[in-house]
Amino acid sequence: MSNRFEDEKQKGKIMYTDCTQNNKIHLWETYSNHILCMKFTLKVPEGCWIQVGNERKSWEEQKLLTLDTSSIHPTSNPTEDDRDVLIFGFWHSELTEPEQAALVFVYDRSKQI
Repeated sequence: MSNRFEDEKQKGKIMYTDCTQNNKIHLWETYSNHILCMKFTLKVPEGCWIQVGNERKSWEEQKLLTLDTSSIHPTSNPTEDDRDVLIFGFWHSELTEPEQAALVFVYDRSKQI
């Protein structure tokens, strides 16, 4: 992945990823659903896929996909071209502001240890 950045207030993050040709990301998960993920495909060669749980889907160019990344979600690019995606992370809509603040506090404290 490349060109990752976070805003200073921890309200969300935006990331650009380029899944290079003949690349597979195996069994990826975040272990928590306090952050949801929205993926916007910029360039997708035919044959690329993502699987969330037991459901496998083909990527669609210039379409949004929102998912809970606490589920295992492998992806694959079995083609000779790169797949380019913008990834937006944002708070789960059911979290209250105090819960968000507590999570930011714990995250910031854990980086100090």
